[in-house]
Amino acid sequence: MFSARLAMSELPTVTIVTPSYNQAEFLEETILSVLNQDYPNVEYLIIDGGSTDGSVEIIRKYRDRLAYWVSEPDQGQSQAINKGFQRANGEILAWINSDDTYEPGAVRAAVEAFVAYPHIDAVYGDWANVDPAGVVMTIYRARPCRSICPTSSPIGSFTSRLSLCAVGSGT
Repeated sequence: MFSARLAMSELPTVTIVTPSYNQAEFLEETILSVLNQDYPNVEYLIIDGGSTDGSVEIIRKYRDRLAYWVSEPDQGQSQAINKGFQRANGEILAWINSDDTYEPGAVRAAVEAFVAYPHIDAVYGDWANVDPAGVVMTIYRARPCRSICPTSSPIGSFTSRLSLCAVGSGT
């Protein structure tokens, strides 16, 4: 664990953004998977596109544990993620869709990789495709990535703010 390397005040902040639109069926599980992480420096933002299915009521249940949330019409997932990243304060940025979940310890593991290898731009982990009943359909194993990631899925990926700024993301 990184506690031997870094004092609590030196732990990097991880900003996690959840873009959402009418995902009430899955949203609370996503929120809890972020809020229940064992890493202490998480800034969590939810950018909702003006949901009408009860999502806003779910978000309000957790508003005291969120750094920021909004529900307003937008132009889709990409705009919602960008809105969240523009408000982000973290040195490490991630997003998790409103029908995905983190495994316990996922954020801590990502930070440990950034601390152990400070020159890296991004980390990502294994992920599973799970049906609505919770049955695992497919497991995708993370592989080392030197220049091009072997999968286009952002699930479970964490990126350094500096690398996003270097490519002009405007964060």
